[in-house]
Order: sequence, then C-alpha cells, then structure tokens
Amino acid sequence: MVTQEELDAALHAWEEAREGAVLEQTAWAPLLQSHASLIASLRANGHTWSQATDEFDRLSNAHSLALRAKWDDMDRLCSKYQRLRAAFAAH
Repeated sequence: MVTQEELDAALHAWEEAREGAVLEQTAWAPLLQSHASLIASLRANGHTWSQATDEFDRLSNAHSLALRAKWDDMDRLCSKYQRLRAAFAAH
C-alpha cells in the first residue's frame, strides 16, 4: 500500500531532478552564447583552429551529457511517481 507521504516524496524527488536539469541547462547556455569569443580566446592563446573547436566541442559535449543524464533521471522519477500514483489511487 502506498502512502500519501511516499507519493509526496516521489513528487518532490522529481521536482528536485527537474531543478537539476534547469540548472544544468542554465550552466550550458553561457558556453553556447560565447562560442565565437571562446574560440577567439583559445586561438589568441596558441590553440590552432582545430584545437580551439575541439576544446569547445569537448566542453559543450560535457554539458550535453550532463543534461541528458538529468533528463533521464527526470524520466525515471516520473515513471516511479506514476506507478506510485496508480497504486495509491487503486487503494
């Protein structure tokens, strides 16, 4: 039997996961917005064009992977909440 407290905890966990995803997306945005200036800065500090773009891609890909992990966590927690909600409603 699922309790209201378990249901509330599952919803709270999903809300926290959503907040984590928002924070990760917010952290990624400045990198994307500074693409040209970051490439120029790396070039000015001795990187070749290829090295500079590779470094930007590495940083961007790290954010992309982190955001996807946050979304996956949200999906997992949403599924858990839905299962608990259905069990709660059935009793």
